Amino acid sequence: MSTLHLIRTANYTAPHFESALRILNESDAIVFIDDGCYNLNHPLMQSEQVKKLENNQRIFTIETHCIARAVIINTHYTTIDMSALVDLSFDYKKVMTWQ
Repeated sequence: MSTLHLIRTANYTAPHFESALRILNESDAIVFIDDGCYNLNHPLMQSEQVKKLENNQRIFTIETHCIARAVIINTHYTTIDMSALVDLSFDYKKVMTWQ
């Protein structure tokens, strides 16, 4: 079953991103929102699970949230807006928010 994981906190303050990686399937996707955008610069982004999602273009981030936090967005990740997030949520069986 595919799951869309919404990561709302930085792993520097709470281990939610790390926890999400433990249960991640290859059919899942990650969206970094709010302070979760800081994870784009976290060492966990080099993990094997993230690399698989990256190769399948299943890592998304809310562009305005990154801009507000001065987070540089790697070209490997897809930037979306809130409207696209709503659309994306219909592409997955479950949506799980990590906050």
